[in-house]
Amino acid sequence: MKNKTRLVVLGAGYGGITLAAHLDNKVSNNDMQIILVNINSYHELIQEAHLVAGGFRNLVDVRIPISDLIKDTNIQFIQSNVKKVRADENKIILENSDEIVYDFLVVALGASTQFFGIKGAKEYALTLRSTDDGLTIHHKISKLIDNEKSNNGISNGKGIKNITIVGGGPTGVGVAGALADLMNHNSSSKKAKILIITASPTILPGFDTRTIDEVVRILHRKSISIITNTTASEVRQDSVILGDGLKGARGHIPSSITIWTPGIKGYDLHIEPHIEKTNNGRIVVNDFCQVNDFHNIFCIGDISAMKEPSSSEIKNPPLAHIAISQAIYLAESIAEFFMHKIKPSQEFRSEVNVRILSLGLNDYVGLLNNMLVTGDMARIIKEFKKEAHLESISSGETTIATKIYKNDPVSNLLSSVFVTISSLSKTLRNRVPVPGTMSNEEGHALTTEKIDDLKDKA
Repeated sequence: MKNKTRLVVLGAGYGGITLAAHLDNKVSNNDMQIILVNINSYHELIQEAHLVAGGFRNLVDVRIPISDLIKDTNIQFIQSNVKKVRADENKIILENSDEIVYDFLVVALGASTQFFGIKGAKEYALTLRSTDDGLTIHHKISKLIDNEKSNNGISNGKGIKNITIVGGGPTGVGVAGALADLMNHNSSSKKAKILIITASPTILPGFDTRTIDEVVRILHRKSISIITNTTASEVRQDSVILGDGLKGARGHIPSSITIWTPGIKGYDLHIEPHIEKTNNGRIVVNDFCQVNDFHNIFCIGDISAMKEPSSSEIKNPPLAHIAISQAIYLAESIAEFFMHKIKPSQEFRSEVNVRILSLGLNDYVGLLNNMLVTGDMARIIKEFKKEAHLESISSGETTIATKIYKNDPVSNLLSSVFVTISSLSKTLRNRVPVPGTMSNEEGHALTTEKIDDLKDKA
């Protein structure tokens, strides 16, 4: 009896759990053993962590037990943290010193927070890279609100200071919008200011300008201030020191809570011998999601980085959509090679044809095949993407719903039609009511002069 080929997947995030499920559906259990390793016992929907921070999702809503997702499969699950990979020995060392020998390895461990060496950021700022982080933020905000209520709106004679979000990417604007909804629901905390600090000339760098404009409009409606072209040079327990990005000026902004979202780095996985990584720790792979020095090791999701041959720029942004697309592609490639000994002829390519941002409880905006969508339509599309992802795991198949993660003309056409019809049929049903109503429609883009308004006047 021949030994089974053993494939190990490290990480059960969007990419890892999808790849394991799809590959299990394609390859016979008699030929391949699939082992999934993850530090937690659940798969978490990290894209909804900001809604946990706002109190609009419970942990049970965003954490799905891995045992439930793989109960009808032959996938073996091991809950553990990975300590080291010895690539030249095809061996994985777990934190309890257990070892796993593999024939093929897929690294899908995601990313961690990048602090850029900023003084005090790691010690005093809150991060948002997990649903646990979202819960921590919610508890901190709720405590501030409760303290203010118990003091009739006054806390130590000053009230709640600013809630400062460093970073204007999708995570930063998402948590800003969710916290604005939470604060608005608690009328006694109207004195609190929420502001976003970003080093870029605008929030959401790299996004379509139509999306940026609509997001800015929504944030302004929620009375969220935006400081552009500005860095945080230091984070203190109760304040943020601005860098030199604002025409050479430095500012001191009091901050009751500082949330750090300016960037990510690849998960810190120790691999021997050394393999190529980017400056921010992402593992460099070729166009087949393959590590160049070890062709039996693949890497997908936020921890992976494909480079443009001409410029060496990274062409796969850290998006859940990309991770799922890579997982489906790689499952097909590995199955094809395993069953027919045919190397993949098609390189991985993915265009994000559906990209929707959540800015709180009921504010959604984004693009569907280059068409701007907002409001209920965008919300339903976002929910549809989540359902498609979970369906992709449970079925292990590329259904019509999951074709939004494929990159070919037929899939793009089918997914566009299917998403649109599904969205239109649900648009006016089951809408979640907004807790309170924002009446302030004025913009709050911050200038140098307005920074003084945020300083401690007590």
